[in-house]
Amino acid sequence: MPRGAVAEPEIGPDTARVPEPPRSAKGLLAVLVGAGLAFAMLAVAAHRVPYFAVDLAITRAIQSVSLQWLDVPLWTLNAMGFPPVVGIVYGLLIASIFVAGARWEALSSGFAVLGGVALNHASKLLVARPRPSIELIAVEHQHIANSSFPAGHVLNFTALAGFLCCLVALRMAQSWQRTTLVSSLIALIVLMGVARIDSGENAPRPRPVPAPARFLSRSIRRSIPAIAFRCSRDRARSALIPRSALRRDRRVFLTALAA
Repeated sequence: MPRGAVAEPEIGPDTARVPEPPRSAKGLLAVLVGAGLAFAMLAVAAHRVPYFAVDLAITRAIQSVSLQWLDVPLWTLNAMGFPPVVGIVYGLLIASIFVAGARWEALSSGFAVLGGVALNHASKLLVARPRPSIELIAVEHQHIANSSFPAGHVLNFTALAGFLCCLVALRMAQSWQRTTLVSSLIALIVLMGVARIDSGENAPRPRPVPAPARFLSRSIRRSIPAIAFRCSRDRARSALIPRSALRRDRRVFLTALAA
């Protein structure tokens, strides 16, 4: 070897090498970058154009179909996306993962959900797309005043259900059970989108709430005032509150019951 030349290190079996990222990781990064760019382009388009003709055509086509056996699933998915139900359901799912021993996975799912919430609120503030008009399509929840892009129900549910798909695919061996779970989660994500379109936020004329859901909602509304009145009555008896105060409480609770 010539004088002054630097000897190259010998590479043997014990020499440490910097591992190259697997192809799957590179593919996932490409998917994330592509999805981010697509979302950004959709956000810009939604900010500039209030309604696309294809949006109205798809919404009217879905709302024109009346399948009673789908009413309950779609209503349930819609209700599951509104607070406080969404926080309770998602929180219980994440807590279940944590209790099962998959603590890192539970933290990751919580990060996915909170990240989806943050992205949803930030995008709504920036895009500020108006909600559909009742003159264009049937709209079920007309009290919602925030931006219609993105669909918060779909974004948040996709974040959690999509993470669960990855978790099932990575933690379970290849089997029909794994295929069934992943397919079911993907189907629920698609149904959540259909539920939001159908609610128009619902059919060419407002469709009645399904009977089981209507019965449950009515039962809850009636039970709360009744329980509160019984507690007030028992408290009045124990503290010897005048009957006039008790009658006043009764009128208040009966008014709430009739509402």
